[in-house]
Amino acid sequence: MKKYIILLIVLILHLGAFGQDSLNVSNEANDSLVYNFDDVEISREKDIKCKRKKDSSKECAKKAVIRHFNITFNTEVISELGLLSGTYIMNNSITVDKRGNLIAYDAKSDIEGLEKEALRVLATLPKIFQGSFNGKPIVVKFDFPATLRVQ
Repeated sequence: MKKYIILLIVLILHLGAFGQDSLNVSNEANDSLVYNFDDVEISREKDIKCKRKKDSSKECAKKAVIRHFNITFNTEVISELGLLSGTYIMNNSITVDKRGNLIAYDAKSDIEGLEKEALRVLATLPKIFQGSFNGKPIVVKFDFPATLRVQ
């Protein structure tokens, strides 16, 4: 990677950005009800470690997804695409089944190359969390934006 490119990937986790005030349920992923991450109970996988003991399972799961995205994102894409200094946003979404397996993922960006790289990264996501509602396992959708700042 060239020295003149300084990359900061900042993931913005603001409940208002993608969360809903009411329980958000949609019908996708094999006709199962899909619940919004922010509205349900989350339990993380045992091998996912939290750096801060006081973090809830939900907060820990969010951080694990973000950490994976940051570590796995190939910054060489910036040079390959010839991106100019500026801010680029990728809106990402993952859906996990009742057992915590990734069953759907999506990324949207104005730059096709960034979208492809985000999709590649999301496809490699390991099992991180499972959701439940009223004590029953459920399908969960987690949306998160990623802001790429190139200087």
